[in-house]
Amino acid sequence: MIESVKEQWLTALRSGEYEQAQGTLYEDGGYCCLGVLCDIAVKNDAIPEPTDFPYPRWDGVIRTDVTRRAYMAEKMVLPAAVAEWAGLTDVDPMVNVPEEDYDTELVVSVEKHLSELNDDGSTFAELADLIEAQL
Repeated sequence: MIESVKEQWLTALRSGEYEQAQGTLYEDGGYCCLGVLCDIAVKNDAIPEPTDFPYPRWDGVIRTDVTRRAYMAEKMVLPAAVAEWAGLTDVDPMVNVPEEDYDTELVVSVEKHLSELNDDGSTFAELADLIEAQL
């Protein structure tokens, strides 16, 4: 990963300025960790402004329309142009995380996508530590 882009991403993830969201790059003011990188790419004129679109959310009874954002038509992973600009080889980079094997109770290293870790509840600070060490 290009070091200057990485530093911007780490600073943004640790800044407290971004609210965290799950399941999409952006929703109603919140960002996935990959969405934060997309926002940085926009601010650096690496890609065009995103497109906002309404998205229906159901809680089982009530429908609420939320605003989601597409970056170069991508809603869940990095656009290829952002990955290339950042010097990443994947639109959803993988990192190694420790995980307990329930059969043996041993802690093993498992590769997981950043989006998966974001959506499973890892904080931006935790994700920043993984990105800093492994990308």
